[in-house]
Amino acid sequence: MWPRANRKLWPVSAVEYSGSAFAIFFLAEYANTILIAFLATVLFMGGWLSPLQGWINADVAWVDWIWKGGWQWTFIKAFLFSFFYLWFRATFPRYRYDQIMRLAGRCSFRSRLSGWLSPPA
Repeated sequence: MWPRANRKLWPVSAVEYSGSAFAIFFLAEYANTILIAFLATVLFMGGWLSPLQGWINADVAWVDWIWKGGWQWTFIKAFLFSFFYLWFRATFPRYRYDQIMRLAGRCSFRSRLSGWLSPPA
């Protein structure tokens, strides 16, 4: 015998999408993660520049890419950003809307009250 609230136990995305539409939904989510990783790499982490540039100078051909900039650094930094992004997302709990509102009400009440009571600068 199935419980009465069985429809509420399944994730909504698994019910509304089936087969290939579900696969496209998740592929789009991971494509967005990769796109954001490359954008963050280029805009905030120096893109193709090496973090070791100017620290080490040697003329060894097979490790020359380590201290010189190149496309390898872009991919390494994007991979690291994606790894930490997915790690952060998998580690921390997902809050429901009511939990977020309750947390915001508890945490920000004192700061809102102090901002309202303090004189303007």
